[in-house]
Amino acid sequence: MIRSNPRDRRGDSGFSLMEVVITTSILMIVMTAILSTLELATRQERRTTAVVDNQNAVMVAFNRLTRELRGANPIEWSAVADSSEFETSVTFWVGSVEGNDRKQWRFRVDTSTSELVAECLSGCVPAGSGLPDLPTREVLIPRMANTAAQPVFQYYSGYSDDLILTTTAGSPDQVDPQIVSVCTVRIVIRIRSEAGGGAPVYDASTDTEIRNSIPGGVSGWSGGVAGVGC
Repeated sequence: MIRSNPRDRRGDSGFSLMEVVITTSILMIVMTAILSTLELATRQERRTTAVVDNQNAVMVAFNRLTRELRGANPIEWSAVADSSEFETSVTFWVGSVEGNDRKQWRFRVDTSTSELVAECLSGCVPAGSGLPDLPTREVLIPRMANTAAQPVFQYYSGYSDDLILTTTAGSPDQVDPQIVSVCTVRIVIRIRSEAGGGAPVYDASTDTEIRNSIPGGVSGWSGGVAGVGC
């Protein structure tokens, strides 16, 4: 008669419940650590990508703004009501007065969407094309974060005088149109753009000049508002 060895029976019985529970717990801890690390790395990658994309978008917008404004002929102030409008918007013409390539453009912050947009208001289609001259709209920055104390556009004369002047007590800030029509205007552009994804707001500024009738810094003319000259 052959008798089985008790040790062999114990070896064939497999893992105990306690061993399975302990092993499973260790595996869960290891997997949780691995997944947490992957999630952190993915989140960091998304944040870095958002930061880089946001900075690139601002640089592209600066290039567009400065290029178009340098070619402005001229800036328009007639429709501007107060400083809150021209600190978030600038309207101008490009192209020769005599030619048929003249276009009216406006850069502005759309307060309903917080977007910085470029709008073609007139001359948006080639002359003689037969197409309706309808306004166009292009988003440059999707989420602007400028506050009232951080204007997007600021305007200075050739002598670095701020062209946003208070005319009389209690009246809205105005720009003297005569100064703008004959002087060089330096426009300082500040963009605060939200990247999303937990990334910080990107804050950058640049400036460009619009040369009108006479060069900036030329003496011999002063405007009628507070004696501000070119």
